[in-house]
Amino acid sequence: MTVQRALENLRRELFTLGVATEDRDVFWTQSGDPALSLAPGLVVWTGPEWFRWIGEELRWRCHTIHDPAGAARQIHRAYNPPPENPAENGAAPL
Repeated sequence: MTVQRALENLRRELFTLGVATEDRDVFWTQSGDPALSLAPGLVVWTGPEWFRWIGEELRWRCHTIHDPAGAARQIHRAYNPPPENPAENGAAPL
């Protein structure tokens, strides 16, 4: 599978999760591989074997390009983090 096809598949899977992308969100790295800019600070790089992005807690996340649906679910969680629970932060309920 080419990296271009892998990115197309990822974009299609993200769309099914409600994350629409446009062609202008895709750019090419110096290595010649495509990357997808989803939001400020959320870029997905596509390589010969892996999708890579910086996820929660500023840690690198990787997922195989052969499972774009699984990668899309993980990226969707980074794109739409669950709402914070105020009780976990020591805040009193209203």
